[in-house]
Amino acid sequence: MSVEIADIKQIVEEAGQLALLYYGKVTKSIKADLSVVSEADEAVEDFLRLSLTSLAPGYGYIGEETDGSRPPAPGETHAWVVDALDGSRAFVAGMPLWMPAACLMDGNRPIAGAAVNPVEHPPDFVVPRPAVGHLLQDRDVVHDSNVVKFLWKPGSCGM
Repeated sequence: MSVEIADIKQIVEEAGQLALLYYGKVTKSIKADLSVVSEADEAVEDFLRLSLTSLAPGYGYIGEETDGSRPPAPGETHAWVVDALDGSRAFVAGMPLWMPAACLMDGNRPIAGAAVNPVEHPPDFVVPRPAVGHLLQDRDVVHDSNVVKFLWKPGSCGM
C-alpha cells in the first residue's frame, strides 16, 4: 500500500480547520500527567484516527488522546503517530502556537508526516520527509516572517 504526502497534508489541513471551530471556545482540563487537554483534542484526534486509518486500513495507529491505538495488521510494519493538537496549552490560551501533526512510521523509521498551523494565512505546513532529512541537523529552526517552524531529523518524528 502506498500513501501520498499530498493525502497526509490534506487530512492534516482538514484537522486544522476542525480545530479552528473550537479555537477560543474550549474548556481546559488537566490530565493525570499535568498536561493540558480540551474537547478539541479529542475531536481532532477522532477525525485524524478515522481519516488516516481509512487511508491505510492495515497501518497501526498511536494517538496521544485516544484509547483507539492499535498495532499494525499482521505482516504490516507501518503505523501512524499522531498529536491532534501539538501545543494544547497554547490552544486553550488562545495563542496561535499549536498544530495538528501526523507522522507515518515504518517500524522505528519516520517516512512522512505533516503538521499545519491553520491560524497562519495561508496555513503554514511543516512536512518532514526522508528526502530532505539529510539537510536537517538534530533540530533546525526555520524562521519566516510570521512563524517559527521546528523541523526534526528522521528518527525522532516530533513535529
